[in-house]
Amino acid sequence: QCNSTLTCLNLVNNQITEVGAQYLATALQCNSTLAALYANRNQIMDLGARHFALALQSNSTLIRLNLSDNQIQEVGAQHLA
Repeated sequence: QCNSTLTCLNLVNNQITEVGAQYLATALQCNSTLAALYANRNQIMDLGARHFALALQSNSTLIRLNLSDNQIQEVGAQHLA
């Protein structure tokens, strides 16, 4: 089921891994209201960044995504660029 009310979600320092990032990215694909997602200080790596990058291709609502202080390397950053 897709979000229809939440506009900001703070998941800072929740030990989110690649699997969690994939679930979040899937949810973003049908999101119509979430404008800010704070997922910094987790354990998201390059594959998680790729999931977010793919989700953002079909999401026009999210305007702020914070993935700082994760384990995203150059490859993951290239997916998001």
